[in-house]
Amino acid sequence: MTDRWLSGGELALKRLRIIGIVLATLTTILVISAAIFYMFERSANPGMSFLDALYWAFITATTIGYGDITPTTLPGKIVAIIVAVAGIAAFTALIGVVADALVDSATRRILGVGSVKKRGHIVVLGWSPLTPVFIRELKSNVPQADIVIVDEKVPLTVDENVQVVRGDPLDRNALEKAAISQARYIVVTELDDSRAVLEVLHARKASKQADIIALVVDDENIEILEQAGANHVVPVTIAAMLAASFIFEPSVPQVIIDLASSTLGKADVIEEDALQFAGMRFSDVLVEAKTRYNKIPIAVRTSNGVVVNPPGNYVIKEGDRLISIVNS
Repeated sequence: MTDRWLSGGELALKRLRIIGIVLATLTTILVISAAIFYMFERSANPGMSFLDALYWAFITATTIGYGDITPTTLPGKIVAIIVAVAGIAAFTALIGVVADALVDSATRRILGVGSVKKRGHIVVLGWSPLTPVFIRELKSNVPQADIVIVDEKVPLTVDENVQVVRGDPLDRNALEKAAISQARYIVVTELDDSRAVLEVLHARKASKQADIIALVVDDENIEILEQAGANHVVPVTIAAMLAASFIFEPSVPQVIIDLASSTLGKADVIEEDALQFAGMRFSDVLVEAKTRYNKIPIAVRTSNGVVVNPPGNYVIKEGDRLISIVNS
């Protein structure tokens, strides 16, 4: 069986065996060479120990050759030649195997033919013009985000910090390679609603606990995607709505775009623990947050959901989270 048909695990085991054989051979050569060298050279150098001979063998095999210990007898010189040649061959083979493993690992990652061993990561299903936008926005806010994309159309030029599994998002094997059952979030970026529904169904079947976020082209399919298992459905029609708003209220869509994108705008919307404001009325929180932290609270996430522009007499409770506008 050639390397072409071996799986990643089989290739790794094969390389480990080769490395083990090379190291064992090199160790044997060094020990035997040191013993022979010690046997012939100790008469000319009575102060030499076997450890000195072993040190000489290693230095000679690696072609470093400090010159602090040199052979003076003919047999010793012959041993030195053999050790130097064998050492070059052994170290060349070892470096070759290690380099091949590193190159193959990088190639497999780029081509997306390997499996993922992750937990708590983000799995993106499908590739569309909006997928790189999602990745860029997420990375700008969460640089350490661990992203795995599953699709056959992912370009080779995708962000090097994103892992790819090339395969159909509807294929169970492809989903298993992406460790979807261990994912924290699953994002469906398909722009084909019928396919998006199927991908959400497969994703929910593979992972009961993950939060599933899906894009939807036709607003009428929002409920279908939610029934399929999506926790959050984002209509792409929002872009068209914003475009229309520029005609009759141009400042409003500009503010929304500014707040929505951390890469394009001058302000951000953040969510944080409201514990420091616990027991305070929302009207007082507005003043406190603006004067002390230059933040403008606009909503509160409670145990019952998000409350936008809550009443001034709403009292912040322990466990609430504050959603505020801040400068980028």
